[in-house]
Amino acid sequence: MSKKNNQIFLNLLNLYKAMYNSKEIFNRNYFKYSIQEVHNAIELALSANDTPPRENKSQIRDSILMLKNEDDVKIFYKQNLQYDHSNKQSKEECLKNFSLNELKHLYSILYTTPNRKSVRKGELLDSIEKYFNAMDRAFSMKP
Repeated sequence: MSKKNNQIFLNLLNLYKAMYNSKEIFNRNYFKYSIQEVHNAIELALSANDTPPRENKSQIRDSILMLKNEDDVKIFYKQNLQYDHSNKQSKEECLKNFSLNELKHLYSILYTTPNRKSVRKGELLDSIEKYFNAMDRAFSMKP
């Protein structure tokens, strides 16, 4: 939390303390809590905001951002995105290792058309697989 926000909380606490002593002139519903309860709540709020923010899980790893063309994605696909197709759980385990944004990045390298906004990780992985399967099939037909 910023210093300004901390100062606002502390000023509000000081105002509450000053007005609490003459609470009889105000509506009695204005002062439901004791000074100590308000002080504890503000201290808790200030200390909770001091914890460092969690790392954003949806960020794309540098190793994936470095992939620039189809060949790089194909190597990455062969090393990291292969799984046992007969076992549904193996696909889920494979998908747990990658974020949606990472799979979207791989998809955008392979396809010129943008993906849907509500696309799922499994659908992206299927599209990437279909791309490479179709390419392999086309090269195998080549004389």
